[in-house]
Amino acid sequence: MSKLPVSNTGYSYPQFVERFKDQSAQPVVNEVRDFVNRFPANLTRLQAARRIHAFLAEVTPKLQAAKAFRDGGEKVASELANEGLEKFVVLKLYKLLFRHDPADIREDERVEQALRSAAKGASAIQAAVTKFDAKQLEVFDAAVLELQMVEQHRAPRDKLSCFVNAIRLVESIVVERVFRQRGDGQQTNWEQLLAALILKASPPNLYSNLEFTAAFRHPSLMGPDERKALADLASAFLAVIGGSSRRLASAELAENSVGQSGSMPLWLMDAGVTFNFSDRSPDDLSLGEVDELLDEYQRMIRAIRDLISP
Repeated sequence: MSKLPVSNTGYSYPQFVERFKDQSAQPVVNEVRDFVNRFPANLTRLQAARRIHAFLAEVTPKLQAAKAFRDGGEKVASELANEGLEKFVVLKLYKLLFRHDPADIREDERVEQALRSAAKGASAIQAAVTKFDAKQLEVFDAAVLELQMVEQHRAPRDKLSCFVNAIRLVESIVVERVFRQRGDGQQTNWEQLLAALILKASPPNLYSNLEFTAAFRHPSLMGPDERKALADLASAFLAVIGGSSRRLASAELAENSVGQSGSMPLWLMDAGVTFNFSDRSPDDLSLGEVDELLDEYQRMIRAIRDLISP
């Protein structure tokens, strides 16, 4: 079983739920219920993430002020409210947030086919681990297990924990090999190691899990190490499958904050316009992708109309 993030303040989700039931938290409970019940079903991932993040920014201070969340000091109250409320809201909306877009399902299927095809030769795995000793192979297998556990979790923090745990396990192998000066001193390329990790794990719905985590984990709750871990995995993922027909927000974490892009105006991103097919030819498109492309044109037209409307 994957280890979930360990909190310095002793935070646990069951503890949050117990305090959330307290009468002093009832006004926030009511706001959360209304927010969930009124949440639109037709938002893009970026639009949904922005809406959730804005709501959490508004109601979390109210929850911290509730009597039930004041016990144990300011740090405890802050982590309980921030972490617990994010998880609670996302779990309530999970069916609308994770793989809700048919395009995500198609991309996951395409990625799984690419992973199966790439894993047949297994040359990347062999090249990456060929000089590992028995202990290092055991650690590498533990990292594989962490990556496979991502699908079993639903909260962004918990999925991110699996990604980070996998990265740290692989990092520990690299550090040990450098320290011990094993072999000929030539260190395995970091991206090659992560590519081997992805190929051996072949986790289900990896595209959707990376993008979901990057979008719905609140930026203020994601540290630099977590951001880099997610970005490194996304970069290795793209290297393994030979690129993606869709832009990866997770891959942009290396240079930008979540959901931002230096190459596209924010008003287009908010409208769900991605230019995912800008480098594709008509003969390359499947029937489902043609539908997606037409939907994107319609979103762009609506966005332009909204922009120029008085």
